[in-house]
Amino acid sequence: MDNKKKIFNKTFLNKTKCKFNYYDILDYNSLLKCIKNFKPNYIFHLAAQSLVIDSYKNPNLTFQTNINGTINLLEICKKLNFKTTILIITSDKCYLNSNNKKIFNEDDKLGGSDPYSSSKACAEIISNSYYESFFKKKKIGLATLRAGNVIGGNDWSKNRIIPDIIRSIYKKKTLVIRNSKHSRPWQFILDVIFGYLILATKVKLRPSFFSGSWNFGPSYSKIYSVKNIVDKINNTYNFKVRSKIKKPDLYEAKSLILNSKKSKKYLNWRAKTSLDKSLTYTMQWYKEYFKKNYSISLQQIKRYFK
Repeated sequence: MDNKKKIFNKTFLNKTKCKFNYYDILDYNSLLKCIKNFKPNYIFHLAAQSLVIDSYKNPNLTFQTNINGTINLLEICKKLNFKTTILIITSDKCYLNSNNKKIFNEDDKLGGSDPYSSSKACAEIISNSYYESFFKKKKIGLATLRAGNVIGGNDWSKNRIIPDIIRSIYKKKTLVIRNSKHSRPWQFILDVIFGYLILATKVKLRPSFFSGSWNFGPSYSKIYSVKNIVDKINNTYNFKVRSKIKKPDLYEAKSLILNSKKSKKYLNWRAKTSLDKSLTYTMQWYKEYFKKNYSISLQQIKRYFK
């Protein structure tokens, strides 16, 4: 969290644009007080334990945060005396994945073998239950959003390929790759955020039509593995990432592919950034960060929406 705080505090956002408070999603009373006082028009729920490996290490915290935290938020929203639009960000890993290279649609079965995936599937089911039972008749919009593997600046999480590569470069250490042949729907962070913002406005205007689940995945048809990402960074940016492949001792799905036709048809959204350009933006961000150019996030946002 220290790196994220540093970026936030170095921009003008914390002084002029944002009111910023920290709360534990499991602290019902504090969260209730915050939401009642702020009276938000939109709520984007991204508070989660978001790492597969960490979910194996601490499944209890993962389930508590991703399930009970979601229940806390929805229970609070159910009791509000004003209307708000609710966007629950879950994961592409909420689908029941048999590693058969299936392309997942929004109405496919939910599930998960690891604690993280199953917790996100539960969050999806819980959100749908609250919408059908409580929010639908009040015409309050609630959507769940399932994005692929997001890449971009200011990600410092462990056991994620881009942050691991950055650490290996700047600390001059060998990169340990767990699942070199595993593929993911890699996509640029601003493409995903843009899709979220479009959906939020649509859900608010027509909650009965736009509530429900939505996929946000990359537009390219080629499937890229973890090794492809490492090779691209080595070959394109003249970095020499020393790497070794470690046989994983924990299960992770081998392949994930999202069908985003629904978002394209009804939201007029598509991921416009190619994988190569996404990696360029990402590597540029970290390069500028280590040069103490903390305005790089705002620069990239302005360039994206120009």
